[in-house]
Amino acid sequence: MFRLFAPVQLVDDEIDQLQQEIRFNNSILIAFGAREHGFGRGLHGADVEVFDEAQILTVRALDNLVPVINTAPDQLVVFLGNPPMPGDPSEVFADKRANALAGVAGVAYAELSTEPGCDLDDRGQWARANPSYPKRTSEQSILRLRKTPLPILDTHHTLQSILRLRKTLAEDAFRREALGVWDTDTVLAAIGEDEWAHGNVQEPNMDGRVSFGVDMPPDRPMLSIAVAIKHDQGGTAMVNLQEYADVRAQGTAWAVDWLADKWTKASAIVIDSMSPAMSIVPDLVKRHVHVTVTNARDLLVELVAALVDSYGDIAATAASEWYMQVRARNTGDTRYRGMLGEGFPSQAVQDSIRWKAGVLWDDPEMMYRFLHNAIDR
Repeated sequence: MFRLFAPVQLVDDEIDQLQQEIRFNNSILIAFGAREHGFGRGLHGADVEVFDEAQILTVRALDNLVPVINTAPDQLVVFLGNPPMPGDPSEVFADKRANALAGVAGVAYAELSTEPGCDLDDRGQWARANPSYPKRTSEQSILRLRKTPLPILDTHHTLQSILRLRKTLAEDAFRREALGVWDTDTVLAAIGEDEWAHGNVQEPNMDGRVSFGVDMPPDRPMLSIAVAIKHDQGGTAMVNLQEYADVRAQGTAWAVDWLADKWTKASAIVIDSMSPAMSIVPDLVKRHVHVTVTNARDLLVELVAALVDSYGDIAATAASEWYMQVRARNTGDTRYRGMLGEGFPSQAVQDSIRWKAGVLWDDPEMMYRFLHNAIDR
């Protein structure tokens, strides 16, 4: 027997959180909470943790909840989820799956999915990926996974017409949502392995100040680490792609280990604040690695000023020549020659942009006009 308690308000030092719980007469407690809102922080003594929708479980949420079971004598952590969509913060779930497929000890993994490359309309494959099909999960329920609303079945709507509607959902999305198929680990790169190999330098100059940059594309398939070495002599630098790995196959822990090993001899380890690579920053901090997080607004200030400095005279000359051509065509005077004004100081461009950078997110249209004005000067 158990008693169902109404939600109670819990308050700790940092966050108010609403928790629902089932408390049994033998003192066993099952608690439910929103992990991304701080649920679990400050709790202790749990034996089992279950993470639903694990494909969107973030590193931060996991870090908050793992200490809850540290003292359990026979702890168990369960991750339940679907194949992640592109862009999902799926590093945790993908790492667990990769470890299981690699045969890491202490991990049990069960995946309900179809055979690779199967016919998406094969009812046998539907049953393979959905044990509840066709009793609890009906054919119509699977067909409903599409963008167009499912029509009510009547004499005018045959099964064949519904099957046509299934094709309105992207096939990759249908594989993930209905058939449990993970996206393949193959990733298309703008620069292939052969091109990178052709650009290898056998004996690069490695003397100088070393910095590393870390980045991931928005859909998070790859993680790259670049190195920049500023040479003490000659004013030159070497920039190189140092490490490049498939996150879905190898996870991100390797990057934390690699950077932790190198950072004591580096001038900086840089990650942009808007990059998905920010997900590894908490793990780097735990390893006492100092990370420089860049701000997009600061980069904007420097980039626009550099563009004006590099191309301002070219743009001014083109504008002057265009004006002389239009004037000659309208007045017949071909003797007129335009004179270029003095270039606008680079610092003044930076000051102008920095002054208005505060509206970058509040009013993008206004920022767009200010950028135009700064460049036109």
